[in-house]
Amino acid sequence: MKHETLALIGATVLTFASQPHLAFAQEAAIAEVVTDDTFNADRVSAIDGNGYTLRRGLVIHPSIALQAGGDDNVYQQAAGEGRHGSGLLRLIGSFFIATDVVKPDDMGTPDPAEPEQMLDITPRTYNLRAGVQLAYDEYLSGNDIIRSQRHVNGRAMLDFTLFPAGPFSMTLGDHFYRDVHSPNFETSGTLKRDDNRANLGAGFRSDGNTVSSLLYYENWVQVFEHGAESAFANRMNHKIGVLSGWQWRPVTRFMWDMSYGFYGPLGTSVVDGMPYKNKSQPLRLVAGMATQVTELVNLKAHIGYARASYERGEGYSDPLGGAELGLRWSTTGRVTVLYDFDSFDSLSSNFYRDTTIAAKVIQQVGNVVFDGGPELHLRHYRGIPIVVGAADRDDVIGAALARIQLLIADRFSLSAEYRFETVQTDYRATVRAGMGSSVGMDNPSYTRNEFMLGVRAAY
Repeated sequence: MKHETLALIGATVLTFASQPHLAFAQEAAIAEVVTDDTFNADRVSAIDGNGYTLRRGLVIHPSIALQAGGDDNVYQQAAGEGRHGSGLLRLIGSFFIATDVVKPDDMGTPDPAEPEQMLDITPRTYNLRAGVQLAYDEYLSGNDIIRSQRHVNGRAMLDFTLFPAGPFSMTLGDHFYRDVHSPNFETSGTLKRDDNRANLGAGFRSDGNTVSSLLYYENWVQVFEHGAESAFANRMNHKIGVLSGWQWRPVTRFMWDMSYGFYGPLGTSVVDGMPYKNKSQPLRLVAGMATQVTELVNLKAHIGYARASYERGEGYSDPLGGAELGLRWSTTGRVTVLYDFDSFDSLSSNFYRDTTIAAKVIQQVGNVVFDGGPELHLRHYRGIPIVVGAADRDDVIGAALARIQLLIADRFSLSAEYRFETVQTDYRATVRAGMGSSVGMDNPSYTRNEFMLGVRAAY
């Protein structure tokens, strides 16, 4: 569900004034995003196209896109002189390689004397999807400082499964994101964060996949590109778990996920001589199900329990749960409604509790595709380091997307999209000078609008 949410970028824990004596690298790192699991690069969805076949079942998918539009709040300011808009030019390129499954029905009856044809009906030895995606943003402004916000966001990913159809399988995955965006004060510098999530798993499935189980390990490294001055914000998380499933009926599956984590800073985590991020050991127990209620209605739901204690400050011991209802009114139209409540370790505090309500609609009419919807988060942060300000923070975070795409000849598309983001909070961040003394308070709330026109080609 996290991967399907609309991107909420630039929601900040803190903001700082633009005094010349601020140590930019340190202050900007503290002001990193609230939405720990969202990235600018996620907004750049790869268009696979038909691809080029390297050999039967293995295909490459290159694509390129050019977008132009505007952003009315580059520095995510609440109001006043710090709120600046700018034109925006975005160039996106991606290259993926994948094992595409070719159905035997598409080729007629395979001939056993032709081994290449038999590849399509015999169990595949492996499944693979890997690639790289880059998005370059250029700000079209008469303000030199705003133009200096130009940046490159990136994504690289690898998903590999050995013996995917056998009783025993091995999985290997790695997803890397480089997220760059403007801080919330006027400056020529940018906030740069690198996230890498790697996972390794060993799985078992019964004949017919009625019962399955996967033992997995996940490593999550988060590093800021500001050198030693921002090293206090770097962290490394380890998690081990077991994911099991049971196919009860042809259209109903139950799942269980149990995991235990070892989270903590990567290196020394101290700001102004005081601790910033501390260790925790989160436990999660989740049970869920997915079913097709009717031909037109799908339902997913889960419940569970999550807890974590911390070296210092408040921990959590909370229930969790959520549901996703999908309604398909035609072969080309669908709406999905989501509710989710959960608790997570946070970059900028001990943890946060998040309530999500979202909806997404997609409708295709001929070669035209409409999609979009709203998303709302009620987010409660607990255990913010005292060097920042008050220990607790409550936010209302909203986003909306409206997009129309015209598909041309299977490989080309024209698009127009509008995105709205807002963060409203009662929190006031402590603004600090270079020596650590408090010089005032700042309001991290903001609203932001972005409109883009684009053309894409996918091969």
